[in-house]
Amino acid sequence: MTGARFQDRVAVITGGGKGIGRAIAARLACGGAKVVLSGRDAAALETARGEIQGHGGEALAVPGDVSKAADAEQLCAGRWKPSAAPTSWSATPGSRATTWCCA
Repeated sequence: MTGARFQDRVAVITGGGKGIGRAIAARLACGGAKVVLSGRDAAALETARGEIQGHGGEALAVPGDVSKAADAEQLCAGRWKPSAAPTSWSATPGSRATTWCCA
């Protein structure tokens, strides 16, 4: 990962396992953010998490459906606690394009 624009920040991205959400997560991680990926597809979240970590970023996958109160409460409660409170939240619809901003 390169860049420090988002250093010491935590971004929570719903829909972070696929499409636009995954691309946003990769971009934020490239800028130094710790990213928390949330979505319904646990396998896609793990793949995205692995890609981010493989490029030197910090990522955590938290499967769940934020349209369900219990899942949204779990995500917001911060039981995942990376090392800082979220400083950015992104809710995204799906897309199929993912582009890495760094190698």
